Amino acid sequence: MAMSYPPKPRYLNEWAYQSIKEQILDNQIKTGSQLNIEELAKEMNISRTPIREALLRLKQNGLVVSAANVGFFVCGITKRDFNDIFELRQLIESYAVVKYVEKSTGDDTQALINLHEQCKLEAEAGNAKVFNSYDVQLHDTIINSVGNRKMLAIYSDVADLLYRLRVYAAKSSENIRQSLNEHEKIICAIKVKDPTLARLVMEEHILNIRARLEKIVEFEDEA
Repeated sequence: MAMSYPPKPRYLNEWAYQSIKEQILDNQIKTGSQLNIEELAKEMNISRTPIREALLRLKQNGLVVSAANVGFFVCGITKRDFNDIFELRQLIESYAVVKYVEKSTGDDTQALINLHEQCKLEAEAGNAKVFNSYDVQLHDTIINSVGNRKMLAIYSDVADLLYRLRVYAAKSSENIRQSLNEHEKIICAIKVKDPTLARLVMEEHILNIRARLEKIVEFEDEA
């Protein structure tokens, strides 16, 4: 079945990159699938050049691999990728929540509560993709309080791989339920302005997500 793509903008290489990436992140193009340049160019009604540029960017971002004289393929998630991402989350998010407690106002906390309420509503409605978008916003709101551009750049580098793990996580209603409970603990710690408690409950949240996902992610063998 042919994929549906958004309207083409002026810059076709960026459009091709974002369009193919979205299909990969949402698991519409499955792990291991070959990405044929000729077929994609025909399907998207553009030339080969922006497709090739898009695939090379996706390779650089760790979503695609290439094999000489064969072509491009969608990557899976290796156990090493998984461990690296969660170590990074543990370091950055536990630090970021302390900064958030120190800097946030009552309005900031209310905005976080509103995002949490949206997460709950979408979870109850069974809208996994929309739930994920609010979950990303909630965590990013805390992370961005760090204000350290170098740290944020490092986190941004793994955003796509992290989103792929969120897609896995959203398949488990039990994971969503427990994540919502853990979010409430984090918000409570922020509300009472307790940075030590906030750090502890954030660390617990990240560790718990890691343990839950290890049971359901199908890891790809290391190259």
